[in-house]
Amino acid sequence: MPGDARLREVVTLWGANRKTLGLFPEGAFEDCTAQGRLVVALASDGTVAGYLTFRVQRRLNSAAIVHLCTSPLARGKGCSDVLIAWLKQHGRTQQYSSLRLKCRRDYHAEALWQRLGFVARGDVRGRGTEVSELTVWVHSYGELDLFTMAAADEDDSRLKAVIDANIFYDLHGRDGNRSEESLVLREPWMDDAVQLCVIDELHNEINRCETGSHREEYHRIANSYPELTYDAPRATANETILQEILQGTPDSESKKSDRRQMARAAAASADVFVTRDGELLEAAVEIEARLGIRVRRPTELSSHLDETERASAYQPLRLSATALTFTPLRATEAESMAEAMQSPQQGEKKAGLLAEIRSHLAKVRSSPPSEIKVVRDEAGVPLALQVTVQEPAATRILLLRIRPHPLARTLARHLLLMAVQASAASGRQALQVTDPNLTPLLGEALQELHFTIGPAGWERLTPSAVGDRPSLLARLSPSSPSSWETAPASQLEERFWPAKVLNESIPTYVVAIDPTWAAQLFDSSLAADELFGAFARLALNRENVYYRSARKAGLVAPARLLWYVTKDGSTTGTMAVRACSRLIQVETGAAKSLYGRYRRIGIYEWREVFETAGRDPQGAVMALRFADTELFTQPVDLSALRSLGITSTFQSPTRIDEAQFEKIYQLGHQRP
Repeated sequence: MPGDARLREVVTLWGANRKTLGLFPEGAFEDCTAQGRLVVALASDGTVAGYLTFRVQRRLNSAAIVHLCTSPLARGKGCSDVLIAWLKQHGRTQQYSSLRLKCRRDYHAEALWQRLGFVARGDVRGRGTEVSELTVWVHSYGELDLFTMAAADEDDSRLKAVIDANIFYDLHGRDGNRSEESLVLREPWMDDAVQLCVIDELHNEINRCETGSHREEYHRIANSYPELTYDAPRATANETILQEILQGTPDSESKKSDRRQMARAAAASADVFVTRDGELLEAAVEIEARLGIRVRRPTELSSHLDETERASAYQPLRLSATALTFTPLRATEAESMAEAMQSPQQGEKKAGLLAEIRSHLAKVRSSPPSEIKVVRDEAGVPLALQVTVQEPAATRILLLRIRPHPLARTLARHLLLMAVQASAASGRQALQVTDPNLTPLLGEALQELHFTIGPAGWERLTPSAVGDRPSLLARLSPSSPSSWETAPASQLEERFWPAKVLNESIPTYVVAIDPTWAAQLFDSSLAADELFGAFARLALNRENVYYRSARKAGLVAPARLLWYVTKDGSTTGTMAVRACSRLIQVETGAAKSLYGRYRRIGIYEWREVFETAGRDPQGAVMALRFADTELFTQPVDLSALRSLGITSTFQSPTRIDEAQFEKIYQLGHQRP
C-alpha cells in the first residue's frame, strides 16, 4: 500500500537501476500497488530482494511486464524465476493468452528471457531522439493470438494522445530547458497503450523557431507522428467554448496556438491532450465536461494509465434527446450495408460480404432462422450490423461489424453483453462469435468480456445458474479448470455473468435511485419503449458510476447492487427493484477530484455532482463504480420486499441476506 516501507524499498531499488529500467513516476508505483500489479520478493531478513510490475493489455488479453528488477545481493539466486513463476500462475488464473514485454537489444538479456520461457517474436523501434531497437518477447499459454506482432503495436485500439508543442520540444528539442517529466512518454510500456499523435497546428508552432536547420528537423520529426484529422466547424466551435472556459483572449501567438491545438484535438475525437500548460490543466475538469477530451500532464497519464484506458473504452453517450435503434435489416438495404460494413483491413471484398448478407436475408424464415439487425443513430445512419442464429446448444453470431465512430468501443461491449445475457436467458450454454473478419476493436472487446478462441471462433460460456459453486461448475464441466474451484466468488460472477454464486458471503445491497437517474444509467424502459430509450446517453456503458452523499453507508466492494427505483408520481414502475449490478469499487473523496477521475464512465454533469456535495467543490461525495447491469424482466415491488422481511425505507444502502437476494432475483426474472 502507499506509504508501506516495502514500497519505499521498491522505489529505491528502481532508482538505483533507473538508467536501465527507464522513467516510472512514483504515482505509477502507487497505482500498480492499488491495482495488484506490483509483486515483491522478500529476502530471508524481510527486505525487498526484487520486484515485478506489469500492465494488463486488454486488447491482447495479455499481461505486459514493465519492470523485472532484483537487488545486487539477490542476483543469481532465483529471485527473477520466483517473480515470473508468480506472474505465469496469475496469468493462468486470469486466463490471459500470453505474457509479453519489450526489451532493448543492447541490454543483451536474450539468455535471461529464453530461460524464463519467453520467445522472441519480433522487433520494434523505440521512441525518442536516440532510436533503439526493442525485441518483443512472448510467453504464450497455447491459445491462438488474434493479432500479429505488428498489429499489437499498430492497431487502432490504443489511446490516441495528442501532444502539444511543449511536450514535442521536451521529447525532441535541442535546448537545455526540456522537462524530464515528458520523457516517460518514450518508455516501451507507454507505447503499448498510447499512440502519440499531433495536430496540424504544431507545424505553425515549429515555424516560429528562428533557426532554419532546427525548423527543418522539427518539421521532419513532426511528420513522423500520426496527424489526426478533425472536423473544422467543430474545431472552431471548440475554440469559442475554450474562450468561455479560460476567460479572455490569449496574449501571445503561442497561447493562441495552444488553444487551437486543444480545440482541434477534441474535434478529432482524441482521447487525451498531453500538456504542461498550467492554464489548460487548471481547467481540465470543465474542458473534459464540455469538449469530451481529457487534459493530462505526462506524469498523470503514465501514473493512471489503466484508468484512462478504461475511460476511453466506456465513453458515456452525450447525444441528448436522440435515440439509437436496433431494427431488422431490409432486403433493399443489402448493398448499402455491405459497403458500410466491409472490413477491407482484413482483406474482405464488398462482393463477398454482400453475398453473405443476402444469404442470411434468405434464411430469416429458415430453421433456425438468421436474425439480421442494424444499430442506427438518430439520423438513420447504420453504426453496427449483427447476424445471429439460435442453435439448440449455443447462440452463434455469424457477423458482427461496428463502423468507426467515437462510440464504437462502447457499442461493441454493449452488443456483446446483450448477446451474453440473451444466450443465458434462453438456456443456451455458450455464445460463439464466428465472423472471420473481426476488427482489432472487436477482438479487444471479446477478450475483455472473457471470450476465448476455439476451433469455431470466439466462445464464451453462458450458464444460466443461480446457486452454489458446485452447481455452477457442474454446468461448466468438463471445461472448468481446477483454478475455478478456489477462485473468489466475485471473480466467478464476473467471468460467467449473469450467473450468481450463492453461499459464499458476497455482500448484497439495495440502493435507492431516482427514476431520472435510473432511466439514464440503465433502465431504458423508464425512458421509452425503444431498445436504447429516448436518451441515447443510457447505459451503453458496461461500466458506470453513481454519486451519492458521503454519509456512512457501510458499503464494501466487490458486492452486488440491487437498484430500488424511488417513488415518482408521473412514472410507472417505481417503488420497485428493477436491476442488479456488480459493485466494483466504493470511493469517497472531494467532489471535484472524483468527478475528474470518473467523468468519462458516468453520465453526470459537474453541476449535478456539485449539488450532491452541498455546492462545495471540495465537499465529500461517494462514488459507486459498477458494471454489468442486468435489467429485471419483472420489477420487484415494495410489497414483495416487505414480504421477505425487508423493512428498510432505503434512505441509505441496505444490506440483505443471501436468501432474500435469491428470492428477489428469481422474482425479477419471472415472465410478466
